[in-house]
Parts: sequence; structure tokens; C-alpha cells
Amino acid sequence: MPRTLSFFRPAALALLLLAATAALAQQKIIPDFSWRVWTQRDGLPSNEITSLGQSHDGYLYIGTPAGLVRFDGKNFTPSLPLERGPTALAKAPANDDLLIAPRSGGIARLTGNELIPQNLPPALAQTPVESVFRENERAYWIGFQGGIALRVEGNTHLVFDTTHGLSPDDPIQFARDGAGRVWLAGGTFLARYENGAILRVPIGSGKERLRIASSRTDGPWIVADEHLTKFKDDAVTHIDKVNTSTGAHFLQALLEDSTGTLWLGTRSRGLRRWTPDGETVRLIQVPEDISALLEDTHGNIWAGTNGSGLLRVSPGTIATFNRANGLLENHSLAVCEDPDGRIWFANRDGGVSALTPQNRATIVARPREWENFSALSVAPAKGGRVWASTPYGIHFITGAGIKHTINDERLTGENAPRVLFATRDGDLWFALPRGAIGHLRNNAVKLFTHADGLSPSRVGTFAEDAHGRLWTGSEDGSLHRLDGEKFLPVPASALAIAGAIQSIHFDRAGTAWIGTSRGGIVRLDAQGARALSTRDGLLSDNITQIVSDDTGDLWLGSPTGISRLDIREIDDRLAGRIDRLQPSPIGLDDGLDEATCLSTHQPAVWKTSAGILLFTTRQGVVAIDPAKVRAARTSLRTEIHSLASDGLQLDSSRTPRLPPRPRLVSIRYSALCLATPGRVQVRHRLTGFDDNWTEADTGSLAEYPRLPPGKYTFEVSARIAGLPGSESRSTLAFTVAAAWWQTLWFYLAATALVVAAIIFAVRRWSHRRLHNKLLRLERDSALEQERARIAKNIHDDLGAGLTRISLLTQSAQKNEGEAQLDKIYRTVSDLTQSMDEIVWAVNPKNDDLESVANYIVEFAQSYLSDAGLRCRVLIPETLPARVITAQFRHHLFLTCKESLNNIVKHARATDVVIELDVRGDDLTLTITDNGIGLLTTTETPSRRNGLKNMRSRMESIGGSLALSAAEPRGTLVTLTARLSHASITP
Repeated sequence: MPRTLSFFRPAALALLLLAATAALAQQKIIPDFSWRVWTQRDGLPSNEITSLGQSHDGYLYIGTPAGLVRFDGKNFTPSLPLERGPTALAKAPANDDLLIAPRSGGIARLTGNELIPQNLPPALAQTPVESVFRENERAYWIGFQGGIALRVEGNTHLVFDTTHGLSPDDPIQFARDGAGRVWLAGGTFLARYENGAILRVPIGSGKERLRIASSRTDGPWIVADEHLTKFKDDAVTHIDKVNTSTGAHFLQALLEDSTGTLWLGTRSRGLRRWTPDGETVRLIQVPEDISALLEDTHGNIWAGTNGSGLLRVSPGTIATFNRANGLLENHSLAVCEDPDGRIWFANRDGGVSALTPQNRATIVARPREWENFSALSVAPAKGGRVWASTPYGIHFITGAGIKHTINDERLTGENAPRVLFATRDGDLWFALPRGAIGHLRNNAVKLFTHADGLSPSRVGTFAEDAHGRLWTGSEDGSLHRLDGEKFLPVPASALAIAGAIQSIHFDRAGTAWIGTSRGGIVRLDAQGARALSTRDGLLSDNITQIVSDDTGDLWLGSPTGISRLDIREIDDRLAGRIDRLQPSPIGLDDGLDEATCLSTHQPAVWKTSAGILLFTTRQGVVAIDPAKVRAARTSLRTEIHSLASDGLQLDSSRTPRLPPRPRLVSIRYSALCLATPGRVQVRHRLTGFDDNWTEADTGSLAEYPRLPPGKYTFEVSARIAGLPGSESRSTLAFTVAAAWWQTLWFYLAATALVVAAIIFAVRRWSHRRLHNKLLRLERDSALEQERARIAKNIHDDLGAGLTRISLLTQSAQKNEGEAQLDKIYRTVSDLTQSMDEIVWAVNPKNDDLESVANYIVEFAQSYLSDAGLRCRVLIPETLPARVITAQFRHHLFLTCKESLNNIVKHARATDVVIELDVRGDDLTLTITDNGIGLLTTTETPSRRNGLKNMRSRMESIGGSLALSAAEPRGTLVTLTARLSHASITP
């Protein structure tokens, strides 16, 4: 049975935590400001910044010793290679162009990418400029080296110098008061400009070093040595006393922002802010040597430094709790909020800690007998208490420390729970490392195992639905729900290949969101389980933490960082209305360098009663205020700056026409967003060339090699992730001219030439073919005439002679040589028949299929009738009119004749069927008898030679011979040939 051990805790700790409870409701977890720094590693040409300015179109211009650069939030673009960089920047009157003071002297107006010199008195044209200040829409001031101030209004110049009291050794400072009047200061000198003159204003003893800044109300801000003052009602009013290190001697920049807060940039103590309620706060972890200050149109404060790059200060949206807040380790394994609103950390080997209203960690003391205090997890308990898991068991902790411990051996050492979960009714569930889970109620522990329906794999996360049912997710990807005393599997096909279940979260609509190790997130509701992964736009497929904020948006933690998903976008993606999700990452824009979110211990993510989201990461517990993230002032504007062909810049104000065959077309563009550049998603495409959009991570240059002639439109589109309606798009149309061989008239002429050549070639080939055909017909005609002459001569001359011999032998048979004469007669008869066959084969009148069929039929009927066999012939009524060669007729007939001869000699048949069939190009002649059939064992050599000769004849005309048994008896001889081999080519 479990045992309960009690420990006494110091009363001082209890009183401290109890006293802090009343202040928790007012606790400000998220700081007022966050900051980000850009250096040369980010593309800044120099870490030394001399001046800052913002143009009317929103770009930040930065003066450095390497020149002037334009910044759009992501990319630093060299604007003008000024010698040693500008010393000062200010907005020009009337049109808000930038006034630029090159270090070499003079003043110029920056209009677009063009630097226009401004007229100055000849005596001051080469004098180095130290400051530039805009008075109003008509006039501006220039401070020159040597104590000279120049007021410029149109073509009117007013010069003030040391004769008016200005110090020759100190740079001139300018400021504007609430009434729009200009003030000048230098060293210990202070004056106000009125009606064409400067009036000295006495202050203090007249020996204090001064720094001044413009103010929206009353007079200007004045720092006199260590005193912060302001002119009110024509008198100096003391406001506050600042540290010596923040006094006028150490101040290098002074700025009042749009909220009335005063920013003080020092040369060795960094950046400080003074609020109207009198609080002076130093921003720690920012560069120390501040050289210039600027507030942009969104209220962000920009600071230039001497050697540390560019600093931006923005309203705070996040906080990170680690060693800087008093925790013993940066990495806390689990986090939760108790019912009284206190935040608790399982700080690994740093033990259990609670957060005070001052955002400092109060560490729970460990018992003396413990060797260490390794906190594995924490979970809220009733009455402002928490449960904590350590290798010594599960502990009940109050404001006074550890009250008692569930010292069950099954829950200690390597079996100590890493996952705790408190249900709404106050019960505690926990997961053991080896697959079982436990339930703690009234200090009694009950374990559930595989026998109770659970997966044998380790449970990694718990969740409770709206009906109070407990859900578990396991490392093998199985999902279970408690039903009574048994766990039932929850089928979800989308989880089959998604890996381990690392997080389960139920939103206010009752939908379950499941984070997996390799399948992204799975949405489980009444419509079933549907997965979303990197293919749908997620930043990672390994989701370790899921939580929803007060608006219903999902926040995801992964090893690659933290991101927000608009719940409406998720619905649109699942419904197929959009192609991809656009998650909004939390990163450098919010002051977060890195966040590695893990899930080995739970709870790894928590939403406080105030709506703050807490994520455990290796770098510390990250607290995010979703409301402040959404409220961050930001805007986006795309712009196409230039078009170049092979390095030659073209005028893009009109539709440019590029020369033919450009080797490389370059287009520079930007997506201006100074507030949240890390959330800007940019893509571009060239209509007429690109099939799809190209995602552009950080680049601002699109290049296209060897564009063919035609009309093109370059499009750049950008949007801020997580901000509906923020899309901005710019287009640029241009034309690539065609070379003379790429023009339409050339194509038409070339086409006509090719067609003419084809016609000529076809006509020539046709004439040659016709000529060859005529020659072949002439040869064939002559050959046919010769064949007819030979047939006629054979028939008339040789036939007549053979007939005469036959008649003579018949008349002489009664003589003594009757036997020999009879033999001669038969030989002559055979020769006569052979001669008739030759004459038939040679005679061109018989070169058709009909003649072949008739001749074979006549011969077969005569031959078989003389042999006493019945003959039946099956021939189609009409045969194709095909002209065939004499060789084909001759070999086909002789093969047929040999087959009939074999039947008469060997088959012992009484009936013979001859069938001729023509199908398409195939001729088939079958001869069937009802004789004794095939007797291969008794074949004579002569018969084998006969079959060989028959096959040879058929093969010579491209045909074949086949022998098979006939039904019910006899032999079937099949002769096949292709008429295409027999036809005479016309």
C-alpha cells in the first residue's frame, strides 16, 4: 500500500508565496518591449551607424561609413556610395524626401534613387555638415562644423554663427517644441529661433552641458548635466534626476516617441527609457554605444550604434523564463498554473520552482535526506497546490513546500512518472515509462496496463474532452479513450503512418487536435480524422505541443519553433478552398532567437487563466501573449525597383522594351515590412514564362536567362502570415524584342520557302516515281510479250512435234517393239502435260488468282477421276482481282499436284476435298482425304523427299505447308501463303 510522508517547510517561504497570491492578478508576465539586432552578418555593410531616417514611402535609410543603405526589414540594399557615408539624415520639407548630408560637405535631396544637390551659400558649400533638421513643410536647418547654423526656406538663407553665441567646438542640436518653434543647443548654449533671429535662453548656471530633444507638448526636453528638465511657461521645469552615466555628457541621442516616452541613448550605458510616470528603465542585453535614434511610422524605436549594428525596440509579445529569472536551469521539462494563478516549473535538476509577481523564480527547498531534486513534471491540484513528480515519487506541494509524498515503489527511481495530468474533478493521472498508466485519488494509486485495453507502448500524453472522458496517446500511434474501467481504442486512419502521438488538445468546439512525430497534426471530429502536414503548409511534421488561444487559433510547438495557425485557414484548407496554410512563426521579430519544443514530459504546453501561452523549450519556458501578437502594428508594401538586361538598367516607369536575345534579365523588388519581416511570405512569377509562382525566402532579386521574344508581366506578391487581408502585389510589364530571324515576317518567309522546297521535292520525287513506273511497265510489257511468244512457240512447235510422235507410236504398236513404243507414248504424254503446265505458268494471261484456282480445280478433277477418286471442290464464287507472278502460280500448282499424287499413291482414299479461302492478304488451300492418314513410321525416302520439296516450294513463295490428321480419318494438307508476296508490283 502507498505510504504518506510529511515534511516541514520554512514558514518564511509560505508567507512569501501567500503574500504574492494577491499580486498574481496584476502580474505582468510579458515585458513592455522586445528587441532585435541586425549586424554585418545580416547584410548590414557596417556595424557603425552614423544616422537614421525614414522616407515617405516607409523605407529605413541608414548612414554608415560604407555609404547609405536602404532597409526593407529583410534586405539591406546599397542606395548611394557616399564618401565615408552621410553624417545626418532628415525629412525634407513639402514632399517628405530625405535630406542627406554627405561627410564631404554640402546637402542633397534623395528623390527615388537620384541625389539632387541643394543650393547653399558658396562659403558653406564645402563645409562639413554635422546635423540636419526639418522645421516644417517650408523650412529646414543645417548644422555645420565650427558652430554655424543655416536656415533654408526656399531660396532664402539665414546664417547664424559664433557671433550669435553658438559654440565652435560642439555640434549644433535642433529641437522643436509643442508650438512648432525651433530650439538650438551646442555645448552650454541654448537658444530659440523667432522672427529671423535666435534668442538665447538662460538655463541653470550657464555652465551645464546640454542635450535637447523635440517635444509634442510644451517646450523641448533638456538634459542639463544630470538633470532632466523641460521648458514650461517660459521657465525651466525640473522633471527628474538621471544617473551620471545617463547625463548630458554621456548622451549621444535623445528622442521623445509618439506616446510621450523619452528615450536616452548613451555612449556606454546602452538605451534607457523614461516614462511620463517618472520611471527610468534600462533595457538590458542591448548594445551599449547608441549613436542615433528614430521612431518609425508604426511606433518602433530604431537605434544606431557605434560598432554593434542596428537595434529595433518593439512592443513586447513574449517572455522567456530561464536562468535569467532565477531558475537553476534553462530547460524546464514541464509547466503549469495552479488554481490561484501561480506558474510552476519542473526545472529538471533545478527542482520545482514557482514564479513570483516580479517574474522571479522561487525554488522549493528539497528535503535534507534527498541527494538531488530532479523535477520531472508538475500538474495543478486543488486549493492552490500542485503535484510534482521526482525520482522519489509524486509530491503534493503547497506554498509552504512539499506537504506529503506518495512514496509508492512503483512510482520511484526509473519508474518515476514523466507525464502528469490533472482532470477537472481533481484526480491525477500519470504515465509510467514502461507502458502502464496510473490514477491517483485520495492518495490511493491504481495502475492500468495492456490488460485494461491500453497499448503496450508508452503513453506520452493525456487529454480530457468536454464530457470528462480521459484520452491517451501512445508512442506507437494508438489512441485510446477511458470507458468505465477499460480503455477502448479510437479508430483514426490518419494516425496509421503518423508516428508517435505527442500531444492531444480539445478546443472549445470539442474537436480533438493530435500532434504526431512525423505526420503533422490530425483533426478528429464528427467528420472523421483528417491530417495536415508540411505538404499543406505546416512548418514541421514533428508536432510536440498543441494549444488554442482565446480566439480559437491553434498554436503549435515543434523542434523547429513555435507557430500560429488561423483556425479559419485550417477550415478552408480542409474544405479545399485554399491550397496551403500560412502559419505565422514566432521568432526574431518577437525577440525569440530559438525555440526547441519537446514533448518527452507533460504538460509541455499550458494556457493560463489570463490567456498567456506557455511553451517548454530547451532555451527556457516561452510565454506568449496572443492578443499582443495580433495587436502588433505592421504593414506591408511590395515594390519593383529596377529592371536590367545584361546589366544595363532600363527605365521601368513605362513599358520597357528589351533588346533581342538578352542573356540575363534581372528584376529587383522588395517587400517592405519593418515591424514583422520574419512573417512576410513573398513569391513571384513571370507571366508568359513561369507556369507557377516561385517562393522567395529572403531574396529580392529575380533573374531569367535567355528570354524568348514576347510580352511579359512580372508579378511579386507578399503577405504577412496570420494577418488576413495583408496581401500586397506589384506588377511590371515589359517586352523582349525579336531578332530579325525571330520576327513574324521572317517566320512567314521561311515557312513559304520550306513549303516551296517541299512542293518542289515532292513534285520531283513524283515525276521520278512516275518515270520509273513507266519504265517498269514497259519492261513488264516486253516481258509479257516475250513470255507469250515463248508459250506460243512451245505450244505450236514443241507441242506439234510431241503430238506427231504420240500418233506415230500409237500406229506402230502392233509391231514387234510394242512395249518400247508404249513406254515412249507414256513419256511423250507426260511431257505433253508438263509442257501444258509450263505454257500455262509462262503465259501472262494466267497471272491472276481466278486462273490459278480454275487450273488447279480442272487438274484435280481430271487427275482424281482418272484414279477413281471422288473430288469435291469448295471455292468462293468471287475471288479478289489480284495479279500474281508466274513463279507463285507455278510453285503453288506443283505443290498441290504433289499432294494429290501422294493421295493417289499412298492414302488409299476414296474421297478428296479441295477448299480455297482468301481472307485479306492470306490465301489458304486445304486438301483433305479420307485415307489411312499419316504413317510416319512407314514413310519411304522418296515420300520424305517429296514432302521436303513441297515445303521448299511453299517457302520460296513466302508460304508454309502443314500436315495434320483429318476428322474422322485421313490427312489434311494446309498450304498458306500471303498474296502480297505473290502480287506483281505495279
